[in-house]
Amino acid sequence: MNQPKETPPASATGGADQNNIVFPKPSGAATPSQLQNKSFPQAFQNIPAELQEREQWVCWRFEIDGKGRMTKVPYNAATGYHASIDKPETWGTFNEACSAVATKGMDGIGFVLTVADPYAGIDIDDKVDNPASEHERTVHAAILANIDSYTERSPGERWKDEAGNERGGFHVIVRGRIDSSRDRGHVGLYSSKRYLTFTGDVVRSSPINDYQLFFDNMASQMPASAGVELEDVESSRSDAEVHEMACNAANGDKYEELCTGDWAGMGYPSQSEADHALLSIIAFYTPSNEQVRHIFRCTGLGKREKANEGDRYLNTSLKKIRAKQSTDADLVRVKADAANWIAQAVVSNAIAPAAPSQTLAPAKQLVRASSACDYVKLTNAASIKPEPIRWLCPGYLARGKLHVLAGSPGTGKTTIAVDFAASTTSGRAFPTGHRPTPANTLIWSGEDDPADTLVPRLIAAGADLNRVHFVGDIYKGDQVCRSFDPAHDVEALATAAANLENVELIIIDPLVSAVSGDSHKNAEVRRGLQPLVELAAKLDAALLGITHYSKGTQMGDPLERVTGSIAFGAMARIVYGTVRMRAEDGETARMVLARAKSNIGPDGGGFAYSFQQRDIEGGISTSYIEWGERLEGSARDLLAEPEQKAEHRGESSNAAVSWLIEVLQEGPKLVKDVRELARTADIKWRSVERASQQVAMSERRGFGAPATWFLPGSEWQSPILATSASSPSSPTQNATGIAVANVTASLTATKTHGENGENGENAAALIEGGRHG
Repeated sequence: MNQPKETPPASATGGADQNNIVFPKPSGAATPSQLQNKSFPQAFQNIPAELQEREQWVCWRFEIDGKGRMTKVPYNAATGYHASIDKPETWGTFNEACSAVATKGMDGIGFVLTVADPYAGIDIDDKVDNPASEHERTVHAAILANIDSYTERSPGERWKDEAGNERGGFHVIVRGRIDSSRDRGHVGLYSSKRYLTFTGDVVRSSPINDYQLFFDNMASQMPASAGVELEDVESSRSDAEVHEMACNAANGDKYEELCTGDWAGMGYPSQSEADHALLSIIAFYTPSNEQVRHIFRCTGLGKREKANEGDRYLNTSLKKIRAKQSTDADLVRVKADAANWIAQAVVSNAIAPAAPSQTLAPAKQLVRASSACDYVKLTNAASIKPEPIRWLCPGYLARGKLHVLAGSPGTGKTTIAVDFAASTTSGRAFPTGHRPTPANTLIWSGEDDPADTLVPRLIAAGADLNRVHFVGDIYKGDQVCRSFDPAHDVEALATAAANLENVELIIIDPLVSAVSGDSHKNAEVRRGLQPLVELAAKLDAALLGITHYSKGTQMGDPLERVTGSIAFGAMARIVYGTVRMRAEDGETARMVLARAKSNIGPDGGGFAYSFQQRDIEGGISTSYIEWGERLEGSARDLLAEPEQKAEHRGESSNAAVSWLIEVLQEGPKLVKDVRELARTADIKWRSVERASQQVAMSERRGFGAPATWFLPGSEWQSPILATSASSPSSPTQNATGIAVANVTASLTATKTHGENGENGENAAALIEGGRHG
């Protein structure tokens, strides 16, 4: 949309009565036939109220520019002068813009997008004189089908193609941010320095929802408005570190799949789009363009000639990718802008002294932040009365505080949370022995169904169901608007929770759902979690968020294993970790819960626990937690011990394989004799049995004959009749040697991969091997 000069139309005068201005149409104005879908102003009331409340509205008129193109020129509804997207004084209220359409001859209204508001627009264009292609229309349909946010038909002619399909444009309004406008395939993405026309001709009447991740994905595949010159910058990270960071990110699965080269199976229209997506991910973790190109060429996508015939092809994408990323110059400019703003701001509202004997120097005066907020209040520490921590379960669950429960899949994190809810609501003892006063619990789960999973577990754990409240959908009147989103609907939850008494536990599963932005960025995680933390403080309830460990972090610091940004662990006052202890022969699998961190009490220590099954009414079998002994020691030791046992078990399994190969190389052996040899060698029989499944064959010659083990490829001969080994040059011996070599090579390769990980690792080997750990 054009940005005309800020001049009045020929007929407008500064002395005119602004309340009775009639905006004359110039000779190039649109005709009624070009406004077939115009149904103003009644339809304008369909526009979301949150937009109507902002003073960012202009009106517009169809005009033909000097090149004969039809444009929508913005006007100030109050003055009749041209409006500008850079000058807020030329904007007005929603009602002023609507009035100009109804009484002053304007063709429509528009909303100015700025960096100060949270809104963004997706402009889908399909004009009769510039129609979208079939492929582009498929993309358009996918956008309209998958984005559940306010959508309306854009102004302009609705038309039908040869197949009789109605065609025309759409505007989708979302919450999101983009660094610069994008335009590709008749789709435009905008969030600032643009005004969007509004018609109220609604296609989807949903609220304006957050689609930042979807927006980012679309923007990454669309060209930025400007490119950059690539500079050679050294990276502080090795290929191995870049690869591992990409693997362990939230989109790690996508990265790994792109590395395989199966772009068609991932739904990309061509390999070029897949190449750009993979380059974008790699470039996010390293400033070195040479390193990006090197790692890319080690992947399946990087094998084609186009990517290896010089750097031109890859550099074309890298320029677009780097154009999106903040540079040091950008940061300097932002800081300079902030400094100028502070320098020009009105300094006022000095803080009054706390006592007559105290004074504040002029330097302590405050800068006015905005017209809505006058000053920052400082509180003297001497005026604050110390308060004790209010515990729901002493040492483990504190009221008004955030707790994070992290662990590997299959360790029963949700079942532990359900057990805590059962104690909170029924008054039965926590594993510490403390019995709370029964209180209400709120549970939101984005992963488990209340009816078939959570309620059965609550019953099995002994919860008082009358005190458990599941957070459900968002309603408008008696109609469901959408599902609850912890990233945006905490205020609505606070309103609903105010109707309950004694809410003392809030469970959010998974906690990462509370972050609408990048869960690996500290600032966005803190911003996302803050409303939940404030809600917990307001209700004086313990807030328990469930999350996972990052892949490939075994044996690491428990706090650093929490997936996503370190802010998840930093904001939480208590962090728990869970791991599964591999069961020895004949043992029941056990798990460990340990306090990895506590800012408000002792850390370390924990409890052993296991899963048990219980049948409840209706023939439903479900699981519950059976707590074991109290454990002492640091979280790192408690959580590492089970994994060490698992690791040692793998080592003992490899040792058993090697031992069995050596024994059977001498020839077939009766199983009972192998067992006696294993006992003598102090090797567990269960390990030998597992090894036999990998390297040995078993056979009985005759009914009731004892079982015999022998290596594949060896000539079977009853060990009772065997007198000597085969000749070294016999074919059977050679075949046995080949089988042994294959197994040994496999074991060696496994060991070698486990010992890698230094900076000298080869990127191709890393990518071929997948994730570490």
